[in-house]
Amino acid sequence: MTVGVDLSAARFEQVNNPAHTAVLLLPQPRVQSVSLDHEHTKLIGVWPSGLWTIVPGGEEADTAAVNLAYRDAQRAVRAAAEDPHLWERARRQAESVLKTFLAALDWKAEIRWAN
Repeated sequence: MTVGVDLSAARFEQVNNPAHTAVLLLPQPRVQSVSLDHEHTKLIGVWPSGLWTIVPGGEEADTAAVNLAYRDAQRAVRAAAEDPHLWERARRQAESVLKTFLAALDWKAEIRWAN
C-alpha cells in the first residue's frame, strides 16, 4: 500500500520573497495504491477432497474460491490504511522532504494541512 501527499494540489498561502519564507498548504495524505505483494502472499490450500468433491463446478469452483480469497485479502490491505499512525507518518515524511528541498534553496516554509 502506498500512502502519500499529492503535491500537485499544494499551494502557497503566503510568500515573503525578501525573507525567503512561505506558508505552504498541503492536502491530506491519501491512499495512492493498494496491492497484494504476490511474492509473499501464499494460498494455504485448496484440497481436491472433502466438501470440494460435492461442490459443483470442479476447477471453476477452485478458481472462484481463490479469486474470492484474493479479493478479501485486497480488502484487508485497504482496511489497514485506516491506521492513524500511517497517516501521521505520511504527513511527517512530506514535511521533511519539502523542508529539506526548500532549505537547499535557502527558503523556510511553514507547512499547514488542509481539512
